Amino acid sequence: MSDLDEYRKYVRRLAEARSSEIICNADKDHATILLTELVRNSENNLRILCKNMDPEVTGDTYYINAMTEFLDKENSEVKILMTDHYKDESIFNTSKIYDLFKKYKDKITLKYIKEDELNLVSIDGELLNFTLSDDAAFRFETDVDNNMALGCFNDRETVNVLNEKFYASFDLCKNQIHL
Repeated sequence: MSDLDEYRKYVRRLAEARSSEIICNADKDHATILLTELVRNSENNLRILCKNMDPEVTGDTYYINAMTEFLDKENSEVKILMTDHYKDESIFNTSKIYDLFKKYKDKITLKYIKEDELNLVSIDGELLNFTLSDDAAFRFETDVDNNMALGCFNDRETVNVLNEKFYASFDLCKNQIHL
């Protein structure tokens, strides 16, 4: 079994157990695995703050399948706040995740905002990309350029703090992207 298969098995076990163990995430492959499990184990609510829904991560077959299953749930919804949308709009025409979002556009709210307009905490001046699943699971990047992150499937306190920060910007943002 490869190291990635071992990591996938480990993360899936923690997700299914709703473990409060902190998971380290070291690269794009790890990001894909952890984000896939966040989506796969979400009941009805995902919030994502990111630069551009990186197609190398969100275009992965496992991620697309998990997101499809999530969006098929009756009360599922995804709210996304992007910071790099205005830099490259071609991503909407070439990305698997956006093709999927177009099919479920009634369940997706996608907005864009400039980083300097965000009402969020950063580490050393770097914006934190993060994904929140329901009210207890998260992944947030501690090094955006290298996909270094921490995640957990059972930490309501951290999710509450990040959720407040997310909505502080999301609710004020008027720049909605229509799929």
